[in-house]
Amino acid sequence: MHCNVDKSPCGYLLLTTQGYIKDANEAFCKMIDYDCNELLDKHIESFLPTASKIIFHSLFLLQLQFDISVDEVYLTFKTKDETTIPILLMGNKETYNGDEFINCFVIKMFKRNDSEKELRHIKMELEDAYKIKSAALEESHKKLLQLEIEKNASLEKSLKMKNEFLSIISHEFKTPINVITSAIQTMNLICRDEISEKMERYIKMIDKNTLRQLRLVNNLLDITRANSDSIKVHKKNMDIFYLTKSIVNSVNTYALGKDVSVTFVSSFSKKIIGLDDDKYERILLNLISNAIKFSYESKLITVKMRTVKNNIRIEVIDKGIGIPEDKIHYIFGRFGQVDSSLSRYAEGAGIGLSLVKEFAEALGGSISVKSKLGKGSTFTLLLPNEKLIEDNNKTTDLLDNHLVNSINLEFSDIYL
Repeated sequence: MHCNVDKSPCGYLLLTTQGYIKDANEAFCKMIDYDCNELLDKHIESFLPTASKIIFHSLFLLQLQFDISVDEVYLTFKTKDETTIPILLMGNKETYNGDEFINCFVIKMFKRNDSEKELRHIKMELEDAYKIKSAALEESHKKLLQLEIEKNASLEKSLKMKNEFLSIISHEFKTPINVITSAIQTMNLICRDEISEKMERYIKMIDKNTLRQLRLVNNLLDITRANSDSIKVHKKNMDIFYLTKSIVNSVNTYALGKDVSVTFVSSFSKKIIGLDDDKYERILLNLISNAIKFSYESKLITVKMRTVKNNIRIEVIDKGIGIPEDKIHYIFGRFGQVDSSLSRYAEGAGIGLSLVKEFAEALGGSISVKSKLGKGSTFTLLLPNEKLIEDNNKTTDLLDNHLVNSINLEFSDIYL
């Protein structure tokens, strides 16, 4: 052994290529508490725990078969009293007198081991703190979720109360409105000869405004039904061509002599589908009345109807003022009149088109609009081209009286 190795503070071992100890310095002997003679010709595995034996064979010896030296292999040695110490092992191959040996240099790693223990301890503390924090966050999340649930429940209750209130108020309004309407009808029937021209103008004004209020009340009732998903649809197999034509003809009769013309164009002359005629009638009358309201110079309205794939497509086209592009998405919202400055021309609360959308969807269809400012608008209604299984076609002679009343009601806020 080289004298400088013997006096080195680091441990030194001379091993055969099979791992037998041929020499050891004093520092290594003290390290594992053995006398040098007790180590000679012993296999190094005698002083290694099982895990370190595996590392020694699979890493240290195996690497020396391909390289001259090995750096930094961490092992654990057993001392004489069976305690273990962490060490750092380095080695290189060298030839003595024609035989190949392995020089091993051993450094105790107590400080490193202590640091690793401290790191493991810190890691465990951090993991425990994370678990505590996670549990606290989870509990906080549960409380927030519960508060949100309670808040939503309270909001739903408030909305329900609001809808019930609107429904009650609307029904209460209908009673005096109906009384006024009945009184006007009675006056027209019984006292017609006694009514002066001036009184007749006042009666017509009262009648028109009463109808406007009735229309608003009916819309409010429908909105409360829509809010509670209770819009009832009563579909019947009926001819949508005949119904549409009757509506257009009745509107033209109503608007006779008032510079309003509604043209009806259809690609077919008969089409039986499942339809709620009341909902469809209200949709079409609302679209036509809106077209008339906002067509100041040319009150020429066109209603087109044709089949598109599995749908019936109904278009209401006007050449009116049109809708600004950035306002189009507002018009189907409640109270969605896009420009309040138009109110002097077209009275109304702006809730009609929201109901049109609700009714269209309730019928299994959809409503959309295309418009250019100053050029006019086209509202497109799509309805399913489907018959009901049961055959209960509605007879056409039931339409006329109902249609007149509907037109009077729907057009009550148009000053033609």
